[in-house]
Amino acid sequence: MKGLESRVALLVDAPNMYGCCFSEISNTASKYGFLDIKEIFFNKHASSKLNEAAINNGYRPIVNSIEDIDCSLAIRASEIICSPRFNHIQRLALASNDGDFCPLAYLARDYRKEIIFISHVNDPTSQALMHVGDFHETVISKRFDYKKYHKT
Repeated sequence: MKGLESRVALLVDAPNMYGCCFSEISNTASKYGFLDIKEIFFNKHASSKLNEAAINNGYRPIVNSIEDIDCSLAIRASEIICSPRFNHIQRLALASNDGDFCPLAYLARDYRKEIIFISHVNDPTSQALMHVGDFHETVISKRFDYKKYHKT
């Protein structure tokens, strides 16, 4: 790691990034600096194989017992943005297509942190995400078969 390289926290909304390759998401985020935090949020339908795939790609899996993970992801992102514990993080990379996360970009700006939105090319990306973030990236890969690891 270079001495002056930015430190990045990567948070992935797994249900919203359906079909994406975990490594491609992290490779995309790593263009913006050293990935200090790599967390992926799953809902209650995630299988143990999906968790294992996340761990094998260097992520800390966070499994919620509810359908929607938006609230827990937003709370974690707010903690990283606002808490003095994370002053070393300059950028927050959020992999999601969900426009509900737009307020995080405003919060990040208030705390002088940049936000990178990473979206999936095969899903309709929220136009708002493309405009409120400091950076926007698109992940094209379909190598990871999310359905294969998802409980039915």
